[in-house]
Amino acid sequence: MAPMPPMPAPNNVGEVDDIESQVSAPHSETVPSDESTVPSLNLQEEHPSATDGKPTKPKTELAESYALVHGMCLVFFFAFVCVQPILIELSKVGGATIPYIASTVTMMEGLSSCILGFGVSRTLPTPRLMLRYMPVGALRAIGDTLAIVALNYMDPSLFSVIAQGRIVFAASVSGLVLKKTPTSVEWMGVGVISLSLVEYAIGDFGRCEPNEGDVTTVEGKQGLGIALAVAHIVFKVMASIYLEKVAKADKELSFFFQSALIATGKVVAAVLGVIAYTKFGGEGDAWLSNGDIFKGWNIFTLVVMICTLGQTWLGNVVTTKFSSITRYITQGLAVPAVYFLQLTIFSGVVAVHHIFDSMLIVLGVYIFADGKNLVRKGDNIFASIAKAANASRRRM
Repeated sequence: MAPMPPMPAPNNVGEVDDIESQVSAPHSETVPSDESTVPSLNLQEEHPSATDGKPTKPKTELAESYALVHGMCLVFFFAFVCVQPILIELSKVGGATIPYIASTVTMMEGLSSCILGFGVSRTLPTPRLMLRYMPVGALRAIGDTLAIVALNYMDPSLFSVIAQGRIVFAASVSGLVLKKTPTSVEWMGVGVISLSLVEYAIGDFGRCEPNEGDVTTVEGKQGLGIALAVAHIVFKVMASIYLEKVAKADKELSFFFQSALIATGKVVAAVLGVIAYTKFGGEGDAWLSNGDIFKGWNIFTLVVMICTLGQTWLGNVVTTKFSSITRYITQGLAVPAVYFLQLTIFSGVVAVHHIFDSMLIVLGVYIFADGKNLVRKGDNIFASIAKAANASRRRM
């Protein structure tokens, strides 16, 4: 079997949350197909040659086989998105906070990605490339660590709701940083998501009695949890914006090699996070001297690490083989799924307004995703207002 040829690296390599590169797609014409929007991730092996003595399968059978594989990737991606916050809650094993260092999960996930990426690409990195992609990995490592810590102070359903704010933040900064403005339909979706997030957070934050059932969190610190979740979104989106800029200049790098370079930065940042925690997190330097940095790990912690790794790789497969729209809707559908999982596992009390808010968030995600198909024939209302205001100032 011939070795796998290098593949062009998509701009949204390796992340569950890389949406701003899609938000910023030009809207002067209809968005092209998935293959032209994001380079296809070639996961197929080369067909056996005639000299192998084995007849090749018909193309239709091969297409059906790989379509089934891609469909399974979508199903597993949705499952990982749904269960990750639940697994983090279970990893507390009944305590109010996680019993392990959050950065160790990010460190092991990054190390696994390095082994997978460099192993498949069969390429060793240069110091220049490692430094070039170090900020992307560092920002992602901080974001992933904050996501775990945030669940010390909030329940999984609230975290999954706030996580949809990445669309709002990405759409807001795309016009400033990437100089590309979302369409009016996309802004409509952003507005629906924003209002739903605010209403959900206010309703959850202002209730008199907790209704999470057996969910354990630090009492009186839900505001801190929301702040950490928002910071998680900011770091992840900024990582994706930086990646979009550097990836354009490194189109010759394969997808696996580029993912491994990013993972290298995650490992470095996570190791620094572990050292900082052991020095300033109340444990002195005892954990470092004993080498027991994995103290507090349990089976759920291991599954959280595997789940994070699966989201990282399968998220890109979903984007390349389906579309970014499919990814948005999948992540949006995870909001009500996480809520019902939490009610089922932790025996919480059903809050009707949470169900309606979750459905509104799914609707907002769909409106935002469908706005990418809009054919712009002129300026949107915001651009028209801005032009009118500039014309008035010139006349004055």
